[in-house]
Amino acid sequence: MSALASRGGTTKPPFSSHPSSNSSAASPRPSHAEAGEGDYNVIFVLGGPGAGKGTQCGYIEGHFGLVHLSVGELLREERSNPSSANAALIDSYLLNGQIVPVSISLSLVSSRMSLHPPGTTFLIDGFPRSSANLEGWSSHMRHASVSCALVYECGLAELERRIVERGRTSGRTDDNREAARKRFDTFEKQTEPVIRQLEETTALVRISAERPLGEVWEET
Repeated sequence: MSALASRGGTTKPPFSSHPSSNSSAASPRPSHAEAGEGDYNVIFVLGGPGAGKGTQCGYIEGHFGLVHLSVGELLREERSNPSSANAALIDSYLLNGQIVPVSISLSLVSSRMSLHPPGTTFLIDGFPRSSANLEGWSSHMRHASVSCALVYECGLAELERRIVERGRTSGRTDDNREAARKRFDTFEKQTEPVIRQLEETTALVRISAERPLGEVWEET
């Protein structure tokens, strides 16, 4: 039985190489400040750079109707915003494989969550990546309840191969061998301890991500 099916009792459709789109878009909300404690449900999704978190989140979003928020994508969008006061700072952190200050990341996540009604379940992809991330979440995101965490595990050699391959077409400035190795170092030193911490307090499922997409999806 897959990790999500075992938690929600939902039958998962067979694997398709093209994730289905979620046609039931949630209605906008004016502000997350109106939400009460626990109004939102959250699943943390973690794994090294290139582990396939975004791909699997796309399948989950399409098949289960959850809302996928990639912290990395939100940061890249903000970096590309010419009116953003944080664009240069974000660019510097991403290029050096460092973790962007939690105040910036949580502001972007909260803003995007506020567009959805209470009861929405979010896949928060790429967060928390450090102790500061986790502490910031605990302090400032009391309107969201974390139900579980999915961790996609993959060896560094395969992660590097994937990132170099992806960099040929992604256009991302951090999809290169040098930046990838900095990101691996950050993941090992800062994110893996957080994963171990989450394992003690949260329902956490480790999934081997070195296999073909269909097999990873079956276990997800």
